[in-house]
Order: sequence, then C-alpha cells, then structure tokens
Amino acid sequence: MQAGFTLGYWHQKYNSDTQSFLRDAVGNPVYSGLVNIGGYEYNVPVATFAPSQRGKRKLPVWTVAENAQRIRLECRSHCVVFLSITQNIARTANSGAPGNGAGTITFGDGTGWKTLDLRTTWTPATPAAGLGAHWLSFGYHYDNYFLDNETYNTPAWRDGGGTTFANAFGGRTQTQAVYAQDAWRFLPRWEFTYGALRELERV
Repeated sequence: MQAGFTLGYWHQKYNSDTQSFLRDAVGNPVYSGLVNIGGYEYNVPVATFAPSQRGKRKLPVWTVAENAQRIRLECRSHCVVFLSITQNIARTANSGAPGNGAGTITFGDGTGWKTLDLRTTWTPATPAAGLGAHWLSFGYHYDNYFLDNETYNTPAWRDGGGTTFANAFGGRTQTQAVYAQDAWRFLPRWEFTYGALRELERV
C-alpha cells in the first residue's frame, strides 16, 4: 500500500501604483482635468490613470493519494484535492491621483474547488489470450468549483472599510462522472477495448 498527503499554504501581498508624466506650468503632476499639449487642449478623465491596486490572498491546499495493490485486484486507489481561499481582499483606487482617496474593496473569500477521483481495476490471473482475458477498469470522478466575490465602495481605498454595496458575482459548477472499461485480448496479437462513460454537470 502506498499513501501520500500534501499540505500547502500560500500567502500573497501585492501593491501597484500609477504615475503621470504630465506636468502643469509649475511642474506638479497632472492626473485629471484640462491640459494643453502643443497648443491643443485635452480633458483627462479622473479615472484615466486608475487603477492603483493593493491586496492580499491567503489559501490552504491539500491533497491525499492512496494506492493499494493486490495480486489481481487494485482497490481503494483515490486522489482528493481541496483548495479554499480563506482571505482574498483586493483594493482599487477610483483615480490615479496619489493619496488615499475613494475606491472599492473586493472580497473573494470562500472561492476554491474540490475534486475526488476513485479507481478500481481487475486483471486476469494469466495474460494469455482467450475468453477470460479481460482487463476491467471502473472509476468515479467528482469536482466542485465555487466563486463568490462581493465589491463595496470605500472612502479610503488603501486601508478604509467598505461602506455601500457596489456589485457581486459568483457561480457554482459541479461535475460527476462514472466509467467502465474492458480490454479483451481475444487473440495473442489482438485486443479489443471498449467502455462507457456517464457524466452529469450542474451549474
């Protein structure tokens, strides 16, 4: 029997800022408003240099794999994978101007997936061709993906709390499948492989 267990933990922080190379008459950076370049006047919208962003993510992931073998029957062969984002916060500024102005906060906690695979095979006592030379395989698969994001407005995008609700999006996808396969060696140099698969998807 062989078995394995893997546990991982990922912690990420990121921060990005935008900068303007436009300058006014006294050398101050310009992020929005009316500008004059070469005698032509342009109106720079407030969100032109957005978004400045910062955020952090924390997520554990673990896998389990087991493979038990016998002479003619391989059983309890399975693999399980689980990932869940325990913390996912993304902060975005409404404009590219420096400072801690208004923006949004997006919470993606709870997003992740689960998968499960089971497999069992049967092999004949002898590899000789004939009516009893069948290699059988049976299996089951399951996966579940889930997404849950909510965005709120904030008066201070760098460190402020959420105030009013802005938007949300999410989804669920689940798949289950079973299969059976037979490889029949009816002649020493000929083998016939056939099987069936049944899959059910839910969104």
